Amino acid sequence: MLLSVEQAPSLPAAAEHLRTDIELPGALRYLRRLCQSIHRVLGIARGLLPTPFVGVALTLHAFAEVLAGYPSVLMALREQLSDYLPGLPAPLGFNPSRGNAVFTQWGIQHRMGRDPPFAILEAHARTGRRPDIQE
Repeated sequence: MLLSVEQAPSLPAAAEHLRTDIELPGALRYLRRLCQSIHRVLGIARGLLPTPFVGVALTLHAFAEVLAGYPSVLMALREQLSDYLPGLPAPLGFNPSRGNAVFTQWGIQHRMGRDPPFAILEAHARTGRRPDIQE
């Protein structure tokens, strides 16, 4: 699909032919996001495999020329980057996160349950008042 987007005269022209099931603004958003995610993944792949992709543009067409023996660019890259797939973002790897890769599953979310007692004392330490003294 992205090869036809790259070869189309414009993004709206490609959207009219590829995404006929939705209206043009939605198709444009979909294709932009798809192009951005695949081009980002191609940049990561070029960084992890610098030797075959030195000076290759970040397009599927350019990568397809280097990987001429494979039917699919992404499948060929998955084969060559198999050790990195758990950490690579989708659509190449298996990491579905769209945000920063530094955050883990519990990086932002707090645990369930009531606050521990020290949280109450810390809150009063910041205000400068003790909870047992009323002014």
